[in-house]
Amino acid sequence: MAIQTDQQLLEIAQAAANAGALALKKHWGKLEQVRCKGRPGDLVTEADLAAEAAVLEVLQQHTPEIGVLAEEAGRQGPGGALQWCVDPLDGTTNYAHGFPLFACSVGLLKNGQPHLGAIEAPALQQSYWGGIGLGA
Repeated sequence: MAIQTDQQLLEIAQAAANAGALALKKHWGKLEQVRCKGRPGDLVTEADLAAEAAVLEVLQQHTPEIGVLAEEAGRQGPGGALQWCVDPLDGTTNYAHGFPLFACSVGLLKNGQPHLGAIEAPALQQSYWGGIGLGA
């Protein structure tokens, strides 16, 4: 696989966050199960899992050489200087209660430091992105 530029990696982050957001939109207002995954208030829904699967599919398709730390699935793939970090449903409690303040977040660490990222807030129809040397 060819080495991607930071701009290409940012575009992959945006595509992954968008894929997760589409999964969140599909489940919005249609949750069948909300469960606690550990400490009180730490919720997980089928929307979290669907969004994470969508994000991971995009990342695996475009950057199989980069490992991932995902909120639900944990650490996957190879180690190295680059690592994707995924919160498929940032704001699960809001989402589960029908409040539109939630997002799908995808970030890339370089040598353990934040390097670039993308956030899609589908209920607000807003996108955010940024990266070192790439603007915001």
